[in-house]
Amino acid sequence: MQLDELYDAYGDALYRYLTLKLGSAHDAEDALQETFVRLARYVGRRRFIRDPKAFAFRCAYNEANRFWKKRLRRRDEEIAFRPDLASLIFQGPHEASEIRLGEALAALSAEQREVILLKDFEGLTFRAIGSACGVSTHTAASRHRYGMDRLRAYFGEKK
Repeated sequence: MQLDELYDAYGDALYRYLTLKLGSAHDAEDALQETFVRLARYVGRRRFIRDPKAFAFRCAYNEANRFWKKRLRRRDEEIAFRPDLASLIFQGPHEASEIRLGEALAALSAEQREVILLKDFEGLTFRAIGSACGVSTHTAASRHRYGMDRLRAYFGEKK
């Protein structure tokens, strides 16, 4: 894929992912730009990339981590998930649904939330998620399973 094709195919999804991961639309824009700068370096080697979507998310994941390290060095703060950003991933019939989903996602660990967002909202496979997040396929699946169990408990559903 060419860079413009990657942007057209995955730009919106990467932006949502980075916004949720970084907790700021402005920071996500900066990180997305850096992600595509990094992706541009690999365009010539695209034949070696088996899964362009997983690779694009891996670059975004790495860029978000670089951003966190810079930000945490400047200020002693933790970047937390903001429940109000749930509207980026969920267009429910009522604002109350978005708020409730945001609160439920905020109750998960960052790792569980990330896997659920990538699997259930962006459609990545566990293999692609593992590749993007630097974990095994089994770890990605396990995080998803435990996260979904916690979401079911939050919403009072049974398996």
